[in-house]
Formats: sequence, structure tokens, C-alpha cells
Amino acid sequence: MEENKINALAYLSGGLGIVSLLGGIFGLYPIIYGLIGALILGVLSGAIKKSLTAILGTTGIIVILTGIFGIYPFVYALLAAVLIWIISGSLKIYLGENNQKNSTNKL
Repeated sequence: MEENKINALAYLSGGLGIVSLLGGIFGLYPIIYGLIGALILGVLSGAIKKSLTAILGTTGIIVILTGIFGIYPFVYALLAAVLIWIISGSLKIYLGENNQKNSTNKL
């Protein structure tokens, strides 16, 4: 039951991050505020799930969105996002986050 509460809280904070981003996209406030809100809530969601790769994945998405919305040049944002996702994938394999729930050897 405890895992369901953690999942619900993580999904709620991630959903609020998407709402924050949409508010910036649709002009309720400047887009940079929406991106910052989405980043903060996405990182919070990853922290609730205790997943470093989720935090890095969210950061990569926000970085590429900064390029799409013209805050940074798109080529640099794309390069940075790809590098972040490569690092995230490497850490996922290194830390074994896929098999963390099934493992009986937890640190």
C-alpha cells in the first residue's frame, strides 16, 4: 500500500509540472516560468521515486524544450539533451535501476 501512495504522489507532482509547462506555453505567464516550474516539479517527482535517471530524463526534456522555445539555440539544446540522456542511460545500467525492485540484494 505504501508503494501506491509514493507512486500517486510522484505522478501528481509530474502532472503538475506538465500543467505548469502548459501555462507557459499558452501565455498565462512567460514560458521560462513554465519551464522552471516543470523542471522543479519533475525533479521532485524523480526524488519521490528515488530515481536518479528520472531526474536526469526530466532535465533532458526541459533542456530540449528551451531550444524549441528559443531560449537557447536549438542545436546546443539538442546536443545537451542527448548528452544528458546518454549519461542517464549509462547510470541506469550502472546502478541497475531496472532490477532494483526484484533484487534481494539491496544496499
